[in-house]
Amino acid sequence: MQGNRPPRFQLPKPQAENPQFLELQRRLKQRYGAFGIEKKEDEGPPPDPFLDSYFRETLRLIGGVFVGSLAVAILGKNGNYLFLLGLAYTLYRATKQPLHIAARIFLVLALFIESPVEAPGDYVGVLPFAHAPLDPASSAFFLLPSVSVPVFLLFALWLLYTGHQQNRRSDPPPLWAKRVLYIFLGGVMALWVFGILSGGAFSKSVLQTRHLLMLPIVGLAFLWSTRGREDLAATGTIVVTVAAARSVILIATYAWFIKSGITPEYVTTHSDSVLFVSAILIMMAFAIEERNKRTTIRAVGTSLLILVAIAMNNRRIAFVGLGAAPLLMYLALKPSAGKRRVTKWMLIAVPLVAAYAYFGSTQPGPVFAPAKMAMSALNQSDASSDSRDIENDNLILTFAHNPVLGRGFGFEYEEKVKVYDISEFLQDYLYIAHNGVLWIWSLGGIVGFSLLWLIYPVSATFAMRAYRKGQNAIERAAGLSALGVTMVCVVQVWGDQGFNSYLTLIVFGAAFGIAAKLEAEPEVTS
Repeated sequence: MQGNRPPRFQLPKPQAENPQFLELQRRLKQRYGAFGIEKKEDEGPPPDPFLDSYFRETLRLIGGVFVGSLAVAILGKNGNYLFLLGLAYTLYRATKQPLHIAARIFLVLALFIESPVEAPGDYVGVLPFAHAPLDPASSAFFLLPSVSVPVFLLFALWLLYTGHQQNRRSDPPPLWAKRVLYIFLGGVMALWVFGILSGGAFSKSVLQTRHLLMLPIVGLAFLWSTRGREDLAATGTIVVTVAAARSVILIATYAWFIKSGITPEYVTTHSDSVLFVSAILIMMAFAIEERNKRTTIRAVGTSLLILVAIAMNNRRIAFVGLGAAPLLMYLALKPSAGKRRVTKWMLIAVPLVAAYAYFGSTQPGPVFAPAKMAMSALNQSDASSDSRDIENDNLILTFAHNPVLGRGFGFEYEEKVKVYDISEFLQDYLYIAHNGVLWIWSLGGIVGFSLLWLIYPVSATFAMRAYRKGQNAIERAAGLSALGVTMVCVVQVWGDQGFNSYLTLIVFGAAFGIAAKLEAEPEVTS
């Protein structure tokens, strides 16, 4: 009788028709898919993301913010409350939308509205009103008066919390994607506490860490609130549309400067270079993968508009990103007929571009302005480059005194060599260096730098795996462009305070979320 007893516990049989096994397999795949063995699952054809590109909605949001902010800039303080009410209503409506739609609204606002901390003040007295067109929007979204926590951060925290509540059981983000963001956050907090306990200045440590703390929050918000392949077209469309809109504003502002008899050294922030170059990379990747004339013409036309804005903005770091990121993307391309065509065009274009840069750097006129900037970035022979080299030497010296753990946040870097005294208009310049890589080395040593820098190679790995397993042109383009965007953010961190930029952390957070979610998506068969 004992031999005929049924077992107390029996695992579900791994049969294709067993729904319990299929559900268990799906959840394991979603949770542990990163860096695991990929298995094809027959779930039918993937959804068409182009049916939901969010283009018109993006234009409406951009137009509403710009018109409202411009009206307040012209009217002055009398219109501030009306704009705040309009922004509050927009955010309220966003909370009533499906979560992935709210995430799109957040992305549009965060990319289009520039941070007042980073925005240049050279508009004053030149434009027909006292402030730049987006200054009221910037203050409302990033620096709301009498509120210590910006609306930007509150919106990101709401996305994170709501996404966690809705998706923690049914569709959680990939485990390793969350872990690397937790490691980054833990590294920042550890360096912060260590620095304060070692005698660092608390107020200066807040200045040093405010953007670093927001980076993992924004990354987690995108991980929890966005979907995978369903949101690819919308995310790419938002980045390109916002970049094109900001390019138009930049060109118009530059023209107003010229009309006023002023040739501006720059118009907007260094961070705009990240947005502009990322948009070009997205269009480049999709043109490579889609391989049709219509897509290529659109990519070339929009890229030319953005390139004009890059040239007028006179930021050399943009050309460094435009060189490094496409090279990395080219090396990542699969051996194919498409890569052979890209190689053929590169063999034609590279000598022409090199000749334009070399001979055009000595020619007058706006046509050759990009050549001058590209060559100056390579030559590094001007006063700005010399001061950066001296700053780098001082950071290396600071690192050498505490190479393992550093001193933590709250401390200045040691200025052994001093050429220019900029404390008159940048009092805290010793607390945040231009070169973010050497800056973190100097503050955190080998241990701290490793904890914070891990996020970039992991993001590149996610993007590369997403590209390699992409089932169609848009999935491969998303993985490829996320790889390039990661490189652009690394260039910005190395070249000009990328760790202390809202726009850089937003662009990186979106790219990281797309790469991680797409890499963990189960493969489908049509």
